[in-house]
Amino acid sequence: MSKKIIAAVAAALMCVSSVSCSNSKKTSESKASGNSAAETQKALSTDEDSVESSSEMSERETTVDEKVEETSERKSDNAETAAVTSGTETTPPAATEAPTVNQPTDNSGGYTSDLDIAQDFYNAYLGHDPEKIYSMFDPDEMKNYAKLVESELEGKSADEVFSKQAVTKAIGASMDSISEIMKAYSDSDSDKWSVTITSDDMEKADDKSLESFNGDLNTSYSAAVIVNYIFYSNESNGETFTGNSSAFLEKNGKWYLSYSSLMQSELLNYLDV
Repeated sequence: MSKKIIAAVAAALMCVSSVSCSNSKKTSESKASGNSAAETQKALSTDEDSVESSSEMSERETTVDEKVEETSERKSDNAETAAVTSGTETTPPAATEAPTVNQPTDNSGGYTSDLDIAQDFYNAYLGHDPEKIYSMFDPDEMKNYAKLVESELEGKSADEVFSKQAVTKAIGASMDSISEIMKAYSDSDSDKWSVTITSDDMEKADDKSLESFNGDLNTSYSAAVIVNYIFYSNESNGETFTGNSSAFLEKNGKWYLSYSSLMQSELLNYLDV
């Protein structure tokens, strides 16, 4: 990933990272004690130049490798026990059913509720649905973001770098990284995972930040909210970890997923830039 692009758009992007924007940090003990997707993803990654996920990293007494090894050993022991008991080979459980994802309120795009679009964003991650995520973006922000960073693409075409195919592939790769973390905290393939978003999880962007964002991107959003902390929760065994942050923008009464913010926090790691 080109660090020049991050530098070029740093002033335009809203703060969705509690790591880089400490003033946005929440102090709840339950938030601070959760396993961190950023920490786990960094341990699983082999690319030293990858940008960290935007979630707050929490210290854990055991490493992810130990957790994965422990989980693998437990699965192996369970499988051997089942085989001895039944005298037959074990078969993997069926995949968990994908969560229900709401639809926008009409065909013009956008959502009438910031809470609904935020919930659907994380449901789409659980259901591994990159197309759904792509449909949440505002085309105006996508177009203006490409113009803003075009000079830093080193001769590459913005239309090619940020094509729908490339962006949805990057979203899928981001989802894969979350899925790998889930596997480390699962007892079986049938474990049920969920994410619940409430209004308490959403922080309103201040007027100055929004004005700067609109000025740099040549947009006219009237409001913005940021989700710095969420929990992916394993309902089967009680395990949780802190997941990827997100930001949402309002225009003409409709809410959209912030394209440029997701680029900064996640997608630039997986694009050919």
